Amino acid sequence: MRQIRIHTLELLTSRLGISPGPFRLFIDEIERWNRSIRLMAKGEKAEPHVVDSLVLALHVTLGTSVVDVGSGGGFPGMVLALARPDLRITLVEPIAKKTSFLTYVSQVLGVNNVTILTARIEELSDRRWDNAVCKAFTDPVSWTALASPIAHTLWYYPTENNMADLPEGWDIVDEWLTSDGRPRMLARLHP
Repeated sequence: MRQIRIHTLELLTSRLGISPGPFRLFIDEIERWNRSIRLMAKGEKAEPHVVDSLVLALHVTLGTSVVDVGSGGGFPGMVLALARPDLRITLVEPIAKKTSFLTYVSQVLGVNNVTILTARIEELSDRRWDNAVCKAFTDPVSWTALASPIAHTLWYYPTENNMADLPEGWDIVDEWLTSDGRPRMLARLHP
């Protein structure tokens, strides 16, 4: 039987050699803003999303560019930018009030390796990144079709419900349990 570990904010920040403090501040800010603009589902907590985002930080190649499509409240892109200052991150979100939050929180946290675009993925066909990631933007088949033209390596967070829908070539690079016992996975498509 395969053993799946539990990831926590403290464990992952320790593995990355960074302080959990800025992530706690990010959690406070997103939960405060979530009361007035919907950055997460009602009643949802930010910390499990931060943990998911930090898992990606363990796997992305040093010094590369990453586009996070459908950034919403900044999962995983803003967290990735905070955790990995060596990366060049572009956050793409079509809803202006969400990009206002992303701009605000990047300033509060002093994140300077991030570009924030109020746009849709279809508007980015002339741009290229090393990596593209989405957390809850779309299904894996659609994500593969949309993101393959703009990035070399694709990242996706499959759920138990759509795991079987991963197109050929995708590999599960990490599996973990959230602190409340929910199974999570990170998948990569690398040509």
